[in-house]
Amino acid sequence: MTATYTFDVFSSLDGFGSYSDDGDWGGYWGKQSPEFLDHRLRQYNEDLRLVLGANTYRSFSQMLASASDRDMLSTVDTDGLDAAFAALGDPVRRTIVTRLAHGDATVTELAEPFELTQQAISHHVGVLRRCGLVDQRVHGTRRPCRLNTERLQSLSTWIDDQRRAWDDRLSALEAHLSESETL
Repeated sequence: MTATYTFDVFSSLDGFGSYSDDGDWGGYWGKQSPEFLDHRLRQYNEDLRLVLGANTYRSFSQMLASASDRDMLSTVDTDGLDAAFAALGDPVRRTIVTRLAHGDATVTELAEPFELTQQAISHHVGVLRRCGLVDQRVHGTRRPCRLNTERLQSLSTWIDDQRRAWDDRLSALEAHLSESETL
């Protein structure tokens, strides 16, 4: 039989309470009696499973994350990522980014394939500009837009990092499941 323990804040390994200053373990077992010690020894002969509450799980997963995972999380500009991915969530903006990948264009040129006003396209370009995906410069009377490839590269790098991390986790899970099946 597998023993299951639920920890939300802290309890002893056997789930029967925590140790106090006066030596009392509390719960059913009282002080460290022979029954308590026998109970503990019997438990160690069985498979144990730990069930964590959400807060404890989050704390443990942060504590146990590999150094590279922690470094990756600490260097991510989450506000910039959120804004860029939110901007790319709109099909008109994705089309504008695709068009700018072929070269610079003015708002008038960007508006051609759409049944939208120039004002609407200017709004979409403004969203892309604020999140750093598009740069707009003044060139005489024209204001051509240019794709910020460095910003796109940073998004691509973040996606690649996530893919690698999840591939590693899934490979570890697959190896664990394969090992469990052979037992």
